[in-house]
Amino acid sequence: STLGSPSNMAFRAWLADAAEDNIGKLGEIEYEMACADCDNGSSSDGLSYCVNPYGSQDKSLCQSLQHEIHGNVNRCSCPAGFSGPQCQIRPIEGTTSLHLDHSTGTCSTCHEDNHWRVWNMDGVAVTCIDKGTLLFEDSNGTFSRQFGLHLNASHFSVFVSSSQEPLDTLCLAKEGTAEVYSVRRDKTDVAVSVAIHIDDRRDFFGEAVGPMEIGCIASSGIDHETCTSETNLAKVYFASDMKSSLKNAWLLLDLKVTISERFHESQKSESVSKETLPLSASQEEKDKPQPNEASTAPSLNNTSLTSDESSSIQPTDAIPTTSQEKEHSVQDHSIFFDHGLSNTASAASHEYTFAVIPKSTAIEFFRPVKNGCEERAETLSRVSVRGSVVVKCLFVGPAEADAQDQSKIAMDLINSGSVDGISMSVIDEAVAAEVIDRAVAANIPIITFDSDAPSSKRAAYVGTDNEGLGEELAILILSRFATEGNYAIVSAPSPNLVIRETAVRNILDQNNWNEVSGSPILVSDGQGQGVVGMMRDLMTRQPNIDAMILTFGSPLLVGDGQWESFAQQYPELITLSADSMPGQIDQLNRGYVNGLVGQQPAEMGSKSMDTLLALSRGVAVEEFIMTSMVVIGRVNEGTPYTQWSSAPTGTMGSAKCLLLMTLASLAFLSVLL
Repeated sequence: STLGSPSNMAFRAWLADAAEDNIGKLGEIEYEMACADCDNGSSSDGLSYCVNPYGSQDKSLCQSLQHEIHGNVNRCSCPAGFSGPQCQIRPIEGTTSLHLDHSTGTCSTCHEDNHWRVWNMDGVAVTCIDKGTLLFEDSNGTFSRQFGLHLNASHFSVFVSSSQEPLDTLCLAKEGTAEVYSVRRDKTDVAVSVAIHIDDRRDFFGEAVGPMEIGCIASSGIDHETCTSETNLAKVYFASDMKSSLKNAWLLLDLKVTISERFHESQKSESVSKETLPLSASQEEKDKPQPNEASTAPSLNNTSLTSDESSSIQPTDAIPTTSQEKEHSVQDHSIFFDHGLSNTASAASHEYTFAVIPKSTAIEFFRPVKNGCEERAETLSRVSVRGSVVVKCLFVGPAEADAQDQSKIAMDLINSGSVDGISMSVIDEAVAAEVIDRAVAANIPIITFDSDAPSSKRAAYVGTDNEGLGEELAILILSRFATEGNYAIVSAPSPNLVIRETAVRNILDQNNWNEVSGSPILVSDGQGQGVVGMMRDLMTRQPNIDAMILTFGSPLLVGDGQWESFAQQYPELITLSADSMPGQIDQLNRGYVNGLVGQQPAEMGSKSMDTLLALSRGVAVEEFIMTSMVVIGRVNEGTPYTQWSSAPTGTMGSAKCLLLMTLASLAFLSVLL
């Protein structure tokens, strides 16, 4: 009853609050109004509320009844399949997501952040839901696979079908359909943390694997509307020749299946009926082979789980209840796993710490790397019903861009055994090679980002196509500003910057541009300090310079108005720079730089986490994991910057094709003129 309770507070919560420290504080869950009368709209006494299958408050579920002690009370009358004082215990809850591999290791992902829900399954009126149809390609043409999730009073199951089935037949084990995974609802709530894997083999109907076995090095999200439309979803992996590029797909299940009250009610009635049988008949029934015993129901050969999961997952016998559920339980395609919440302590639990080591923590370019690294680690660590993985990003590096200081930091991490993987931006290849050798010897995955050491033993490089970036800078001059002139390069001795300046030089020198004496201007620390003075000195010695090209963006951000002063002193000088940090874009909008070829440093941090996690799990990765670029500039003085072109990723030297088209267009125009 609600007598004595203040408004909107359950009695226990009120009592604990009034007694202060004499009773002790209650946890948040104890403030839930589970014992108070529900609100049926007829009086003001109802403090609690009832929840309908859609998760909303529903006064129509609140019914009056006579209690032998409290008299007339209001209590929730739950829909079939739901339980709890507020009907808040759902038959199944959690999320699913779909991961599509196009043979590149980078997956397109549906609902990684905006998950598919399974709330509409009540196990009574709604027992089967369709999780979509995917199309694969083999030598015989296109074929389909369809996922179905099934819930009844005794089991939760996943079906994979070879054809598009209606809901009334999708979740049935039959020719062309396999029940790949199933759990019982008889003992306790069950945490389902499993991925259903299918691929481009026509005779393969799927397997149950651990979530950590999803073979995606990195993921890119698909928008919600595309994910919810099978026609649009197919476009994600269909090429222009209308052939599917889909190689693997994983349906990741992160669910809790609650214990079934209907199951236990049927078990009670069954046990009562058995007590009335003669002893001989009861013994005869007991001696009969039970459904799904190993002798009568062989499991799918392709069903497998990770070793971490196997310790807490044991095959169990299926106990049928209703006639429909009996038919369900004797299918030869079934395999049942019991891994309830009581076993969560023995479930897979992994914690990874990945170090990201920039050239210098003081360089502004690396701040988004840190943000991308930390945000991706948090995403990968999302606690769910499986709660099995925690990923941490350790962003640490030298205050100044010094190769020896960077090496010492990395060596200390390796020797301490405090990290599970390292991603570093190389300052000096020879020094970095020693670090990489030590990490490999210690069996610690190590990759590079931003600046590479390709001749080392590093597992992969994550970052910009540095040759392509240099080419884009050169093409920007040729296509937007001038077809000939004198130029100088501002750079630093880091491996990635050397590649960029070489690419700039290779293109401009072949297209009527001349590099002046005194170029390149090399900045030893890579931070841009003093570079403006060096540029002024060169302009004094070489006043005929038409363009100044910077292979890194720090000189624009040195502060004290140095760059602005330089730009105002030489208003006719074309200045182009790598990177597109916010400060650089501000300079662009104010007319102090003519164009930028931007990188995506946050993406480098994010993909470093994905790559190191894959390597730590023993998943092979590509050697070059490219991040994107963008070319931007001002159309005129009165407008802010605009994106001129987007550089492709994943192909070294990607700008050459664009260069040929640009030069061909210029040649054609010269003929017309």
